[in-house]
Amino acid sequence: MRISVRSEYFQIPGGAIAYGKEHHIDQLPLGATIKLFTVSGHLVKTLIPNIATATWDLKNDSGDKVASGVYIYLITTGDTGYGGNGQEVRGKIAVVK
Repeated sequence: MRISVRSEYFQIPGGAIAYGKEHHIDQLPLGATIKLFTVSGHLVKTLIPNIATATWDLKNDSGDKVASGVYIYLITTGDTGYGGNGQEVRGKIAVVK
């Protein structure tokens, strides 16, 4: 599965630095789920996009802005009937304010 992770201003291979107000994850397969965690493993946000792009507004599931720091994303797909086979993609996002 090939996923493109991009922020408003800067992209690096294997991760991204998020400046500004939002962060985008592109080229998602149908049925993808994105979970964002702190480096200590606490779930921050769950995104379930209905198109091939998801936008993280840099807020947690409670609607509070997240702090600057490194976050881990986990993108999973199940067997959607469209070629998915339970794949996972992991990476890092650095939020800089």
